[in-house]
Amino acid sequence: MSYSNYFYPKKTLPMRKLYILLILILGPLVTVLAQPTLVIADGSACTGDNFCLPVTVDDFTNINSLAFDFGYDPAVLNFTGAQNFNPDMEAPNGNLGPGLFNGATPGIISFGTWETGACDDPDNFGATLDDGSVIFELCFEAVGAYGDQT
Repeated sequence: MSYSNYFYPKKTLPMRKLYILLILILGPLVTVLAQPTLVIADGSACTGDNFCLPVTVDDFTNINSLAFDFGYDPAVLNFTGAQNFNPDMEAPNGNLGPGLFNGATPGIISFGTWETGACDDPDNFGATLDDGSVIFELCFEAVGAYGDQT
């Protein structure tokens, strides 16, 4: 006589509760981990050079709005503007454009609020971009001495 078949359902019942508990605890963490990531490309330049660095995204799914600041050393770089805006984030899908970039404070580039419309609009699904998509380029003039970094 095998008792394992008799006790098997009683052993799996606590495991089912454990799986449900783990899903309830870890489920929200997966959502947190899937937040969009912005990546600024590396670059190098000589003093006086003008150059642009692409800003790419990962995990950019159904994003309705963005607002953030970029920091840099103003003794090394001078912010000159932004360009090459992703067409999926420009009108009518959003308000991405040069007006969102404010470099009035040396060392800080404020990116105003990009949005696809009202977040309480049930028809506003936001923007979805493939990993590695360029959303814009930040342009600078190198003003620092040879070997300076930021």
